[in-house]
Amino acid sequence: MTTRRRHLRGLATGAGALAALAAAGCGQQAAPATTKPAAGPVTIQYAFYATEPEAAIWKQLCQDFSQQSGRITVQPYHTNPDGDHFERMNTLLAAGSEPEVMMWTTKNLKGWAVKDTFYPLDELIKKSKTYKKDDIFPLEWQKNIFRGKLLALALTHSPLVIFYNKDVFQKAGVPEPTHKWDDARWTWDALLELSRKLTKPGASPEATIFGFDNQDSWWSVQPFMWSNGGDYLSADDTKVQIDSAPVVEAFQWVADLRLKHKVGPTAADRKLTQGGTNGMFFAGKLAMFTAITSTAPVLAARDDLSWDIAALPHKVAQAWTRNPQLNITISKHNGGKVVDDAWAVMEYLAGEPGQKAMAQLHRGLPANKKVAYSDAWLTPGAKQDWRVFIEAAERFSHREHEIIKFPEMDKLIGNAYTQQLLSGNASAAQMAAAIKTPLEDLIRENTQLTNAGT
Repeated sequence: MTTRRRHLRGLATGAGALAALAAAGCGQQAAPATTKPAAGPVTIQYAFYATEPEAAIWKQLCQDFSQQSGRITVQPYHTNPDGDHFERMNTLLAAGSEPEVMMWTTKNLKGWAVKDTFYPLDELIKKSKTYKKDDIFPLEWQKNIFRGKLLALALTHSPLVIFYNKDVFQKAGVPEPTHKWDDARWTWDALLELSRKLTKPGASPEATIFGFDNQDSWWSVQPFMWSNGGDYLSADDTKVQIDSAPVVEAFQWVADLRLKHKVGPTAADRKLTQGGTNGMFFAGKLAMFTAITSTAPVLAARDDLSWDIAALPHKVAQAWTRNPQLNITISKHNGGKVVDDAWAVMEYLAGEPGQKAMAQLHRGLPANKKVAYSDAWLTPGAKQDWRVFIEAAERFSHREHEIIKFPEMDKLIGNAYTQQLLSGNASAAQMAAAIKTPLEDLIRENTQLTNAGT
């Protein structure tokens, strides 16, 4: 077992290793002082969703802060990724019993911010000595501003990349894809040609090796829209452009990888291998697939797997990636009652101690640039090129339309993409035409909600 894999497994199972990691991340730094300390002991609940290895780190950080503080006890409230964290928070918020500090995502932030859910952080951040705007990747800072107020601190962000199986490439005698986002040779056509060389039809469907899988989320089509010079909404989120030529072409090109060129697996193909896309990749039946950073620990846990990370291709514009963010907030109702204590907890979890501890797992790129460029993330001697994620965050991350009505928009576009286009029941142009009017209605409603608070 490699040193890297032993380390990851230690994170998942060893509380002692986690304690050492957290201490190394903060240099035995004392817990941040609150601006107005409470008279006596206080308990702050931190609600988050995470896999078990990640949850172990958060729980250890909560324990470390509590011990260092001596007065503030941080109580973890953990939901597994397959549980509905946001619905659970909704229930607690409705009852007025929500945790003081909560993990959120930028895709869900505005939909809850419009309900006056979060405590504004602008005055608190001015006093912070541990969390500074200049330390954070600029786009990641901007994502958490709504109606001119900072409502969350970025924890990690997760650029979409190509993960590839080195053994499949070696057996096919094909050069590995580039790690450089600005490689002029790495185009849509180059990706298709590479995928064709790697695709090997077998005697049975189970024996087929596929070259590339963009999976089934329309979110992963966005980088292809952007690199084709288009976007499904206008920059100000008020106009629907889903039927524009660059967007339709991107949708159709991605769908054709499996429907026309047969280099990507269908949903039915994935069912033939236990574990879906990951299972195909582990079994050597898939050479490349797109996924965000959180897939890395899953791959790293496999001793028998040789893999690495590549950039996304471009077409008429530069290469782009989507880059979803996990963030942390203070609830306005309950957190506002103990805001200075909640802020002290938040600074610690989102600051360098939390950033360094989470960097070791590689589930998400640290929002703090100094930590992202440190050995904690880059991992000297690693077989994977972790710098691919940093370069994506620095120059190639595109803003997504994380609007108030995002969940409704996601359902509308997502259902059309999987049920009409990927199933072969409609072309991209037909799909776009079918959903344009309901999408326009939704965006009109979103614009009204947005303007209502300005």
